[in-house]
Amino acid sequence: MKKNLLKLSTIVLLITSFVSCDNDGLKQGDSNYWTTSRGQFTLTTKDGATIYFLDNKNGTATVTFDGRYPLHQMDPTSATVYVNTYTGNVIIPETADGKEVTAIGNEAFLGCHDLVTLSLPETITEFGEGTFWFCTSLTQINIPSKITEIPDACFGRCSKLTNLTIPSGVTKLGRAAFYSCSGLTSITLPDGLEEIGSIAFFFCKGLNKITIPASVKKIGNLAFGAEGTIYCNISDYYVLATTPPLLEGNLYSNLAEGVNPIIHVPTGTLAAYQAADGWKELNITEN
Repeated sequence: MKKNLLKLSTIVLLITSFVSCDNDGLKQGDSNYWTTSRGQFTLTTKDGATIYFLDNKNGTATVTFDGRYPLHQMDPTSATVYVNTYTGNVIIPETADGKEVTAIGNEAFLGCHDLVTLSLPETITEFGEGTFWFCTSLTQINIPSKITEIPDACFGRCSKLTNLTIPSGVTKLGRAAFYSCSGLTSITLPDGLEEIGSIAFFFCKGLNKITIPASVKKIGNLAFGAEGTIYCNISDYYVLATTPPLLEGNLYSNLAEGVNPIIHVPTGTLAAYQAADGWKELNITEN
């Protein structure tokens, strides 16, 4: 994830879950103090960039505060005010004040438990780490077609997501990208995907089969694992690569009762998989 997202030509929704006591020196009436009654949240940072916390004036996002977190917090290095509760059905526009919305910042919607649907414009090319983490009521979201990476913890604990379309340009799923998306029953991984991070689908108990594209070169440890009282229910893995992907540890863990996963590999590749570290201990069959 690039560190220099805050540019004049780029609008970044940069909201965080960072919790502090209400003692940052800001007082009502100060230029860096904002409340929901002000409507739109804008702030110019020390480096001249502008961050927009979009409001409902033109069918865009509604910012609300429900009392669970501090309303504001000032980062002394950037003079940024963070607000972290969105609710309901949110639409992010393509432009704000004449500038394209091209990125969603780290942890932008983290902990927004009342966010139900989110519509994102095709101008967005980057998500931050943990962008939608713990959005427990989120049922629907579109991933813009220009996204190339689902970063670490991006959709973790979005337990009400049932299915998701990942754009064809995505080449990497980060660590815990879909961690504990327990309601997820189907997901299509795109051709061109090269890496699946460790615990990417950990605790995704609703999945019962997965197809891993031929382009995948590396799979992190326990990408499809589970533990404790939550079990992995995937019974069929369709691995399309003719060369076994590098498997960093175990593919899965903590199988549900009666589940004995079958690893389906392309015809003519059985010997290669049976000789590969991590794969050779698994139940492999040729298609």
